[in-house]
Amino acid sequence: MKRVKKTILEINTKADILKKLKEVGSKPLTVTSHSYEKYGAITIAKAAKKSLSSIGRKGTEKPAIGIIEVILSANRDYNKVVLPNLKRIEKLHPNLKSVKQLENLLKRTSKEDFFELWGHRDNKKYETLCEIIKAINAMRKSKSESDYDTIHKWAINVDLYNLKSDPIGKIKNVAIATTQHLRMVFGVETVKPDQRVKEVLENEFGLEKISDIQAIVAVQDIARISNKSEFEVDQILVKYGSGYYSKYTKQLSVKDIAKNLRELQVDIDIIAKATRLSKKQIINL
Repeated sequence: MKRVKKTILEINTKADILKKLKEVGSKPLTVTSHSYEKYGAITIAKAAKKSLSSIGRKGTEKPAIGIIEVILSANRDYNKVVLPNLKRIEKLHPNLKSVKQLENLLKRTSKEDFFELWGHRDNKKYETLCEIIKAINAMRKSKSESDYDTIHKWAINVDLYNLKSDPIGKIKNVAIATTQHLRMVFGVETVKPDQRVKEVLENEFGLEKISDIQAIVAVQDIARISNKSEFEVDQILVKYGSGYYSKYTKQLSVKDIAKNLRELQVDIDIIAKATRLSKKQIINL
């Protein structure tokens, strides 16, 4: 029988979850953290709170830039790769706001020139952009309906368990993380289960090798326990992951050490104190 992966509450007590979330949130943003350039070295918890005001802002003010940001962000370092390209695009095209303007830009610009503009020579991302624009135009109820209203209506009705029937979720190379990111940009308080979020859930909360859906459910559980919104918890995790995890080094060594100490019959209280893992996490290693 296939083993069902444990939920966050099967591995951690509510007290453990609250304690770990507080520890993670108390750390200051580092130069690699999302939002460091905007907020400086304030605590992650404060930065996450401030980020709440950004929900839907880009989707309202500059839908075209919001869509580009979502596509560029897939499997890319935001600070190093995405942000510089967005700044250049907005500098070269300060009036680029609507989906129609973006569509016209694509029509009058060769693929090679567009690659230069957005900083990626990636056919998959280019095709994804074109397909998302087509989907948005097909969803639009009337010519007078704004880009934000069209995409927001879609965003609030997405069924993550049935993306194959979703007008945007079914697009090749979109998947759950990109769908969730687009929903966030267009006003939905939800979770983007990107690699950083998964790493923090794995290394700090003991959830190993989880799927995108399992990551979303875990953040929803944390949000419910901590009386925070899903988006706020998402931002705490992603800012911590981007600021404190090396791109090239996994932090699983802490668990490996804890497991070895347990095999050597070291007292669990001592292991927990040394590694900052919960007793429940150590028992489940």
